[in-house]
Amino acid sequence: MKLTTYQLGALRKADATLYAFVLPAAHGVGNDQVEIDLTKVDKLHCKLLENWAQENNIQTEPSQSQHGKYCGCEDCFNKHVASESAAQKEVEKQNAPGKARLLEYIKQGLLDDLFNRNVFMTFLDEKFSGIQVIRPDLVDAFVAAKKQELHWKVPEPAPSPEPVVRTLASGEPELPLDAGELMMHRASKAQLQDLSRRLGEGASHQKAAFAFQPMPPEITRKILVNCSREKLEQYRRIYGNSAIDARLQSQVM
Repeated sequence: MKLTTYQLGALRKADATLYAFVLPAAHGVGNDQVEIDLTKVDKLHCKLLENWAQENNIQTEPSQSQHGKYCGCEDCFNKHVASESAAQKEVEKQNAPGKARLLEYIKQGLLDDLFNRNVFMTFLDEKFSGIQVIRPDLVDAFVAAKKQELHWKVPEPAPSPEPVVRTLASGEPELPLDAGELMMHRASKAQLQDLSRRLGEGASHQKAAFAFQPMPPEITRKILVNCSREKLEQYRRIYGNSAIDARLQSQVM
């Protein structure tokens, strides 16, 4: 607020107490004018000073130092907050397309972790120092330049295909090559014969029929059915597939 030296003298005569509160905030600006910095006067005496000026028809206007960026009055504070909020919303609006482009890369596997964020901010500081608006083309340039350095989501391995189980002529499923004793005990003659043939096909070589030893009668069909896979493989190498198939087909237990 600006007053003339005459008006300030009139205030002293009219209200010495108010004058005492106002005087420390007053300083001369030349041409018989005094500037009062209302930020240095409490609200009660600011109001009393405004009322005194209105009662005496004194036209006052805010001084340059009173209002502005660093003014502490409620009106200036609210204006400053509103201005900052509007500026922030405008920046967010301009950054929206760039954020949307980043989200597309995240959906493609780019991790939203602290390491990638630091790489992104370092890239912007080095290539586009002082930039405030992150455009989609800047995001594309960042990913293209740092693709090998960035952290990406590791794709999950495809599930292993289910093994195909062959159906025998009897309508039964084939036994697995690693069939256990319990499975072989419950298997039919056709399943056991098929397993024996497949085990023979997987051998590194076939022995001639005359090279196999005769299968002794003590190795009965029951023994073959109840023996382990390893034991059956041993019999196959010693006596041959034909002897094993013939014993499995026999009715002698």
